[in-house]
Amino acid sequence: MPADVEREFRLLLARRLRHVGSLHPSGGKGTVKLSIAYYGPAGGSEVRLMHSSGDTELDARALSSLKAALRDASLPQAAQGRSFRMSFVLECGSGD
Repeated sequence: MPADVEREFRLLLARRLRHVGSLHPSGGKGTVKLSIAYYGPAGGSEVRLMHSSGDTELDARALSSLKAALRDASLPQAAQGRSFRMSFVLECGSGD
């Protein structure tokens, strides 16, 4: 996926995550690295945990929140019909 299209998609996901609003932990904070895969014409997407924050509850919230954001987000037109994988890092609990 072209860099500008990926950047547009990341910004869209970040906005959707703000609306989801379930990443505020009730204590700890951490960074979660996730992987997003889209399967082009076959449809569907997958989100996987690539690097844990060390807090299983925070990891679970990050996975669930990103999945919800993906359901609500529309792919940029230049990415539609394409298969791609990208990483997505969430920093949680640090005043986000």
